[in-house]
Amino acid sequence: MLRGRKMKTYPPIKTIRSLLDYDPDTGIFRWKVTPGNRIKKGQIAGGINTQGYVRIETKYRRFYAHRLAWYITYGYLPIEIDHINHNKSDNRICNLRECTRSQNRANTLPRGRCKYKGVCLNGNKYQAQICHNNKQYFLGRFDTPELAALAYNAKAIELHGEFAYLNEVDQSEQLLFED
Repeated sequence: MLRGRKMKTYPPIKTIRSLLDYDPDTGIFRWKVTPGNRIKKGQIAGGINTQGYVRIETKYRRFYAHRLAWYITYGYLPIEIDHINHNKSDNRICNLRECTRSQNRANTLPRGRCKYKGVCLNGNKYQAQICHNNKQYFLGRFDTPELAALAYNAKAIELHGEFAYLNEVDQSEQLLFED
């Protein structure tokens, strides 16, 4: 169990299946019952919250759709579930995978002023860095953000494997990096 995080208890799968129908090919939940005045049987369940996740509210409480999808499909809840394609509202079962907190963070999109993950402007050069298991790796300073992004990509594959988020860099820059 992660420190500071309490695992939410879920109703039995049988109860959820009596309320909701899940299509693993589309990732969409539909109501099997009419849960309220404004919601009808057969209607798509849930809505997208401010962080981009689909949340479904039942008489029990609110649930993330990706967690419900996993629970209904596999019968248990892992601590973390990763959206492989980074689309938080894509809850197809083929787009979800069990992971650790570290693996989930490795597969996040870039944040900050630079468009590349692990790259920042430091003086007049672009610095590449990556973190793994609470250890910071300094990968060097580069003339272009693309070269720094390629250095990040190489180390990300080494450290994070299939969970690595890779920066999309122009092919001509890739050839320069390999030389």
